[in-house]
Amino acid sequence: FDNGTRVPRTFRTQSTRADWRVTVKGALEELGLVETTSNSEFDLFWGSQWTDHATFFDSTLRPHMQINSIMGLASETLGDKELLGAMRALCRARHGAAHCDHIPEIYTMPMELHGFKRATSRHTYWVKKDKTQWGNKGVTFITRHDYLPNGDYTLQRYLMMPLLWRGYKFDMRLWVVIASVEPLRVYMLQDGWARVASVRYNTSDLHYGEPCMHFTLHYCLHSRATSLRIFQLNDQAFRAGLPRRAGGWTESLWPSLQRAVLKTILMAWPVLVGYERHLLARGARFRRFSFLSFDAMLEWADPARPPQPMILECNSNGFMMGSRIPAGWEYTVDALRLLGVAGYARAPMQAQFVRVARDTCGAWRCSAAEADMLQDLADESAHRGHYAHLWPPTDLHAMMPHAAHFFAGAGAGAGRANELQLAFAQAYLGLTGAADADARKLATMEALLTDANRTQWDIFGVQDAWWEAKLAIKMHNRQLRDSIMKAKGYFYDDEAEQPDAWWIRDGKVLALRRWRSTVAQLLKSANATRAKGRRTLQLVELEGRRAQAPQKEVFERLQRSIADGETVGW
Repeated sequence: FDNGTRVPRTFRTQSTRADWRVTVKGALEELGLVETTSNSEFDLFWGSQWTDHATFFDSTLRPHMQINSIMGLASETLGDKELLGAMRALCRARHGAAHCDHIPEIYTMPMELHGFKRATSRHTYWVKKDKTQWGNKGVTFITRHDYLPNGDYTLQRYLMMPLLWRGYKFDMRLWVVIASVEPLRVYMLQDGWARVASVRYNTSDLHYGEPCMHFTLHYCLHSRATSLRIFQLNDQAFRAGLPRRAGGWTESLWPSLQRAVLKTILMAWPVLVGYERHLLARGARFRRFSFLSFDAMLEWADPARPPQPMILECNSNGFMMGSRIPAGWEYTVDALRLLGVAGYARAPMQAQFVRVARDTCGAWRCSAAEADMLQDLADESAHRGHYAHLWPPTDLHAMMPHAAHFFAGAGAGAGRANELQLAFAQAYLGLTGAADADARKLATMEALLTDANRTQWDIFGVQDAWWEAKLAIKMHNRQLRDSIMKAKGYFYDDEAEQPDAWWIRDGKVLALRRWRSTVAQLLKSANATRAKGRRTLQLVELEGRRAQAPQKEVFERLQRSIADGETVGW
């Protein structure tokens, strides 16, 4: 307080991504926080996961601060597909295959070439992903008979028998908040998004010349009827498209996905808790948390058994939801409220907390720090919004068989903090009816996405503040790169003065060559299938003239040319 007036909490966000500049910043301001540029005076920092361990020991980090980084998460356990594959191999060595096969086999080239060759005797099809690219870029479909190029990339087993939505392959994006590592507290959004491929899946014709059958790629936009569809998992339109024989969504499929996500986090937990205990022993009392996004599928290899959940990837710097996805803004604010970035309103549940905490601490002889730890759980539970308790669970008997092996694998076991929290949680969550409240969040919603109201998803973020933030970041990075290259006396070949080139088909301008990564992939498939498009597109120079229009205007005009059949140029 300052002169009797409450001083608002402050935050800093990293400026290198549009979702942090727009979604996180906007949500924090909605909750009453004020942005600051200070490097040492702030209450919350949101940015990339810290990979340098020394950063966590910075003396300017004080107990009231919240940092969205967990030591070892991005750098050693779940930060990319290569690390996920290493965690899977370690899990199999420690606990056996039965506890770890919710992740398809992953091999990192060229180090694991021999292991991959052995695996090809069991599996023919694989997904190759370049380590230097993100998202769907650099993702290709190969077989065991294909030539393996040089370079750094991963190969993940292709799921040949996935659960289909009306005959189309789909994957899911799931969101999770790790609020604490010691003790472990994890919450999972009781919704998500299914991304449905644009070409009907056909196992008898796995021709990998048609990537839009295998992947939910952004440029697979053949027509309005088969365009890339984004469904909320709670949407009736999505659930109605799943085979009834696969089992109920809320009774079978969703609980299996939650178990797979929890097991993935618990695979990494022994490493994370080791670092966390070291930080606590060194007096690092600032709060560390993480917001994760998981990519998952359901594999249905045996129709006599329920589909099996498969975690394809974990994104430790995953895309924040924001207003680009239906209900995303509400879910983003829920995550921040859960973390208490603006404080907690404790009155509604505090009497119940005091009653259970008094009984629990009477038996366990809690210290003041341990009582605060229990208060954190109660605060998060009361403000979790659309998120549900993943750990500690509301149903210990159902979840513990899947978790016990991982806790036993930690150096000092689960530890007193986790055992105390678990004892408190079973009494407190039962008293507050948390299980029933979480179950209601999975209720089927009325169909939100139909042929009548379907609109194209904002794939490239070319609307409103998203566009402005993405363009500002791109220009900043370009200026920084140019200044460095100029200082060193270097230049890029593709930056040499040359006429712009356009992708042309049937007399229609599709995209500038130098903007191919953000525009051309979308517009190439608007006029032709991928297979035909690659053969018919040609580069045409514009007589040495350079386009001066802003990129957003170019994009919009090119979209109109596709819709209206007009030729656009400068």
